[in-house]
Amino acid sequence: MLDKKIIEVENFEFEIESLTRLSRPIQSNFQAIVLDYINKISGKMGESPITATRSDILFRIRSILYFVKLIWNEEKSLLRFINENSDMHQIQRMNLSDDLVINQKAIFDSVLYHLGSLYDYYANMVGNIYYGKYGLKWNSLVKSAYDKSNSKIGDLQTALIIESHKGFVDALFSHRSYLIHKNMSHPGFKYTHNLGQDLYSIKVITPERFVNEFKQLKTEIGTTQISLKASLIWILKYGFTNLNKLLYGMKDEMERLRKLDKGSDVIQDKRYPEGEVSMPYWKEE
Repeated sequence: MLDKKIIEVENFEFEIESLTRLSRPIQSNFQAIVLDYINKISGKMGESPITATRSDILFRIRSILYFVKLIWNEEKSLLRFINENSDMHQIQRMNLSDDLVINQKAIFDSVLYHLGSLYDYYANMVGNIYYGKYGLKWNSLVKSAYDKSNSKIGDLQTALIIESHKGFVDALFSHRSYLIHKNMSHPGFKYTHNLGQDLYSIKVITPERFVNEFKQLKTEIGTTQISLKASLIWILKYGFTNLNKLLYGMKDEMERLRKLDKGSDVIQDKRYPEGEVSMPYWKEE
């Protein structure tokens, strides 16, 4: 049992709604890219690597939000069961608690995999736009961004990709690789139950390795421990916001890469006769 103070989410249901709101501009900007790609570059409707990647991205976002709700609902159900059965033997209670720790870690790791996939999918989409290549991954996109002599990526987007990599994605991929190839990185936990006076509660604590991987998180919490649920919210807020900056940065790029004449749009919208059909979908935040 651990005695240090632990940072915890005060209102998890509110945070779920916040993440849902943060995901909407991401989905909208991906739609804007698809529309601009059809109207400015390909001139063709129908299925393509770009539209297929958009569908994959929507699935990953939906999966992430599902797992966030799952980690919360499972904990609520378990604690309710334990507290409604106050005569439960301590060994049974601890076994259930151990199961919760393992399940939360499994969910947490799954979310990291899905979040990393979002960045690979982004690289896949824009790599197809820039180079006509399908299957480009994030690290290859970063390498291309650094190669100024051979890069087709615009200066603004190059800066966004490099900044994103240094500030967040490199740490995300490094930790994901560690989990896959080396060690599961075990979480700790703390439970409280004072002689029947208080309700039983449990806090699953983020592994120290994860905290140390993300310099921004380490700076924010200092030497304080942080729960796994709080780290989950932190990384998704950061990851969603960061990804959306990259997506919105493609707005000017799509015009710069235009191959088709203005006015020859394949997809049109009567609501925007003087503008472009993608206009209402571009969302800075």
